[in-house]
Amino acid sequence: MIRLTKAPFVFATCLFFLSTACSETKNRLPETYTIPNGYIGSFIIFYNISGAKTKKNNDTLVYDIPNTGILLTESDSNEGWVDTENLKYYYRHPNGDLIEIKERWTTSVIDTLENRTENKITIFGGGIGVIKPRVLKPTNNTRCELTYSSFYVGTKKDILDGVNYIDLLEIPNKDLMAYCERLVKT
Repeated sequence: MIRLTKAPFVFATCLFFLSTACSETKNRLPETYTIPNGYIGSFIIFYNISGAKTKKNNDTLVYDIPNTGILLTESDSNEGWVDTENLKYYYRHPNGDLIEIKERWTTSVIDTLENRTENKITIFGGGIGVIKPRVLKPTNNTRCELTYSSFYVGTKKDILDGVNYIDLLEIPNKDLMAYCERLVKT
């Protein structure tokens, strides 16, 4: 049993460790994602690719997703805590106009009648991962690890049906190895 005289010490110690743990969380820069108007499907961002463009608008990272759905950027993955108000997603019209996509979904989508009939355009996912391409012949970078973020834009029915889904394991190994050769050296 803790005596009352030790309680303030225990409380102060817990408070210290809690504040230390919380202060370790890095804040990340705000991010804006622009997606070709009407695009439905996966989009993937590969980070730390030397020579790839990194676009910034003030202190906001801007990811202009191409029609292929695969973007290479020289920036790092911008990990850390961010207020969801600082993550913006837009459809990008050819004339430059942007239409915000406000719906977000970060968990699994269950195959139900309700989900199949909902017609809201939504951004799904957004997690950070690492893929290690299969190395067919040794190169300077045989231990390649590609950091990426994977998203999907469309309706719940679209994602359930796999419309324009990009499977990382189906990206040609030669393409992944080419990305590896361009990794920013740390």
